Formats: sequence, C-alpha cells, structure tokens
Amino acid sequence: MKTIILDSTSKKLQLKLGGAVTTHECDWVTSYADDNGTTFIEGSSDGVSSGASTVDIVASPAASTRRVVKGVSVYNRDTVPVVLSILYYNGSSSRIIDSITLDVDEEYTLDCVFQANGSIKTGSVTPYTFATGTEIDAGNVADKMISPYQFSWSNEGLSKMEFKITQDGTTFTTGTAKLVFMVPMELDGWYVVRAAGFVSTVGSTATTVNVRNLMNSGLSIFTTTPGIRKIVIDGSLYTSYASALPPVINITTNQVHTGDLLAIDINTVGTGSGGLGVYLAFRVHNLSS
Repeated sequence: MKTIILDSTSKKLQLKLGGAVTTHECDWVTSYADDNGTTFIEGSSDGVSSGASTVDIVASPAASTRRVVKGVSVYNRDTVPVVLSILYYNGSSSRIIDSITLDVDEEYTLDCVFQANGSIKTGSVTPYTFATGTEIDAGNVADKMISPYQFSWSNEGLSKMEFKITQDGTTFTTGTAKLVFMVPMELDGWYVVRAAGFVSTVGSTATTVNVRNLMNSGLSIFTTTPGIRKIVIDGSLYTSYASALPPVINITTNQVHTGDLLAIDINTVGTGSGGLGVYLAFRVHNLSS
C-alpha cells in the first residue's frame, strides 16, 4: 500500500484529466489522518474532476500537522476512457505520482485499478518483490512481501526442539537410546537440518552424541565420513557450536515421518561433563533442495 505524507501547509494532492470529458466527470473520494503530536483525527473528502484543470483532492494540512493520505479512489463515469494523472504538489512544483488510462467504469486506487467486474486490472498492481529467507531473518528490508516458500527457508520456518538428556550437575554415561522421542504428525515429511549439543558442566575431554531414526533401520542422521561428523562438544566447551568438527547431516537419512522414533545415543562422555542437552531443527526443505 502506497503511503503519501503531507507535512507542510504548502503540500497537497491533486488530480487532472487529459482533456475534457464527453458526458460525465470522474468521481473521487479520499481519506486521510491528521496528527499534530497531541491528537489524531481521521477525515475524508470527495468531489468530481474538472477536465484538464487541476483539482485538489487532499488539501494541505494545518500548521504543525502531518496529514497521512490513506486512500484515493477515482471512478470513471464517462462513456469513454480518460487519462488520469495524480499529482503531488509541494508548494512550487507538481510531481506525477501516477498517470494512467482509466477505462469506462474502472476505479483507480493508489495500489491498483479495479475493472468494471471488480477484478484487478492486469499490470496495475504495484510490483512488489519477495523477501528472501535471509532478508526475513534480518528483518531490515522494507516494501517486500513474504511468500510461504521463502518463509519456510527462514529461521522462522524452522521447527525447533531442545531435549535435556541428563540432569544438570550430574555426570552421565555412554549408551544407546538415552532418550527416544516421537516425530509428530505436523513434521511429516520434514528434514532434520540443524543439530547441536551442550553441557551445563564442561568436561576436560570431548562428548560425542549421535541421533538415529529407529523406524529407518536405526540409521544415523549424520554422515560418517570423513571421520566423526556427529555432535561433538570439545573439552572445555559448553556447546558444540565452537567445536573443531561441526556435525554434518546426511541428506539421504535425515527425513522424518509421522510416528518415527528418534533415539539419542551418547557415544563418548567428556571427563567431568554434566547436564547434557541436544538441539534439533526441522524444515520442510532438505539441505540440498
């Protein structure tokens, strides 16, 4: 939606046609809101065009007042198409905001043109672009739309789970299936795309954790080559994020389905480590998609 600000007593919004009409002038209606720092008042105006002469459709605001134009509607009641121009007057010069041919019974708005049957006229919609997943994460890009596809690639499109495997302040031991959890139906067909581990008491040596899908022949979601590519929490570290070898997910075994049972194994225990936890993130797209 276009937003037009009139922030001085000399600025106003105008319209004019390309020439004299045949039978009827165009109807117009505008809406706006005034803010003087103390009060907020909404208002509207309406009228008809005057051929090729300029008509004020949103007047200048009062002193120390910002007038925000919220809507402009111009309806062609004539029996032939008209050329419509919407102008921004800054006190000395006019700037063209839009200049279009408006067919019979069509309605111009700041965002698009509606045809006589109520549908949006092709090519009249403001050409917004879609934000990427990275831009959605950053949250600092204006005037872009978010599609379900790009949203699913962002951090907001992840389903995140964190599991506490052992009690804080308590050492733990190696073993398979130390924790088993079920994949809910909402994640049917999704993929494990991120994994990390942490301890609340650091150890002097590394802790290694594996995640396996018991319903997929017990296969690990991690690749095994080259070397250990599971979750590794190096000695003297609280989390796996800073470890020398980050986990590498196997894109052929990381898909999950409703009712799958994922088991968390503790392969090695860091000397003195305590309070183990695991983080997993799921996404509808695989890493290689």
